Amino acid sequence: MPRSCSTNCGVETSTSTRYLTTHGGLEGVARRTPYLPEVQVSRYYRSQTNEGRTDCFHISADTRPMANEAVAYLTLESENGTRSTTLVSEQRVAPGEEITLARLELMACLFAGRLCGYILENLKQQQSNVYLRTDSTTALYWIHEDVGRWKQFARN
Repeated sequence: MPRSCSTNCGVETSTSTRYLTTHGGLEGVARRTPYLPEVQVSRYYRSQTNEGRTDCFHISADTRPMANEAVAYLTLESENGTRSTTLVSEQRVAPGEEITLARLELMACLFAGRLCGYILENLKQQQSNVYLRTDSTTALYWIHEDVGRWKQFARN
């Protein structure tokens, strides 16, 4: 298994990377997990009929000092129950210069908004409910306030 960039660059490694390293890589984890061949990941997002079905897109944005990320889920509710699947997950490396965390959170919201537009354009879904989520109250405040109040970065 190839080593991650974070391991080679001396950047803080994630818990999953440390776990894989101490347990013999992905192959070692697979040997220790007897039920792994039975695990199935559903990529279901379309059905033959649209009757009695409600589609909801949930797109979440978050940031860390090193990267912005957004993930999109599709939830389908029908008479047979509720199904959920991950459509896409994207990450973008944060700019090299020093930027405040609030600005990075605003950039993550913009990233999620662009991802939302891309998904809706390519899936050609009609009458879908879309929910964009972030945990940054500062970014939400900037988004909902009068645009003329902010400096050029937030205004754009």
